Amino acid sequence: MKQILILLVLFATMTASAQAPKQFSSESAAFFKELKGFMELTNKKETEKLLDQFEIIWMKEPKFTDDQQTIIIHTANDMLKKRMKAFPDYGNYLEALMGFTKSGRDLETFKKWHTSLDKMLTGTSRRYGDYLEICAELFDGNILYVSSSTKWVANTGNYTFEFDTVP
Repeated sequence: MKQILILLVLFATMTASAQAPKQFSSESAAFFKELKGFMELTNKKETEKLLDQFEIIWMKEPKFTDDQQTIIIHTANDMLKKRMKAFPDYGNYLEALMGFTKSGRDLETFKKWHTSLDKMLTGTSRRYGDYLEICAELFDGNILYVSSSTKWVANTGNYTFEFDTVP
């Protein structure tokens, strides 16, 4: 009987530690650690590959200002509230952030992009996920649209983000 009780307590402890966080920390290093733990619950191998790249621009050679990091953490917390998935949703968000840093876009574009993300979060999770994927491709290679037979690419990165009823 005592052994069964010990096993139940051990199982409950392991289950509790393997749950998604309710909110990410506002401190940069803690946020990264919590994000990594959250994403590893779904796909440890993919998380390792993605977060090795993200860690460089987040902590080792920071590409985001303190204000931008605050915005990113806020968005990640809003995504948690919507119960968005580590993959593909957070994965696409991180890909878009990494693409943004490579694109050389300015702080104003970052703010406008995140304003559009905030407005998209009021809609369905699926549309938000699709939008993140499109943004990742746009930042990374100026790709506007991709299908199995078609690829539209802008020959310049001269674009802005606006939002009326859709981005």
